[in-house]
Amino acid sequence: MNDACMTRRAALLALATLPLADAARAQTAKYAFRFIEVDVSPVLALGDTFTPPLVAKELQVALAKTFAPYLGKSGYVLRARVDHVSLGPLPSRPSFLFHASHDYIDGAGLVIGPGGKVVATYPLMTFLDVDYDANGATEYALGLRAAALADAFARWLPGQMGL
Repeated sequence: MNDACMTRRAALLALATLPLADAARAQTAKYAFRFIEVDVSPVLALGDTFTPPLVAKELQVALAKTFAPYLGKSGYVLRARVDHVSLGPLPSRPSFLFHASHDYIDGAGLVIGPGGKVVATYPLMTFLDVDYDANGATEYALGLRAAALADAFARWLPGQMGL
């Protein structure tokens, strides 16, 4: 009984200190951000009008979650620039030689300082495999595939930035 109380107390204390740990990490981090923006204009300039809005929406959400500990009322602007994005070709059914498709996202995280000056650029390219089930259907709908790419980009970026 006493051990259970101590365990509950320790858990409550740990949960109570999480916001403090996030605040401390933000204060000691290389960067603090006041705003996050997503730029998909390079992909739009290539003529793709379908994929960029899907990726932009999902990337904004994923970056907000990932960079929450680094957000504050002052600091830099984090701009996620998407240069290329591809939701790979989907065959009508899997074959012996082709069991998956590859989705990829290529771009950079830019740290924008006062006056709009780019302080640092962190290039990033990642890809994901999209598998097929026995009936030849993709594992993910296009919106979910765009969300998975955005999530991968958002998860890799802090490591690229040394955060």
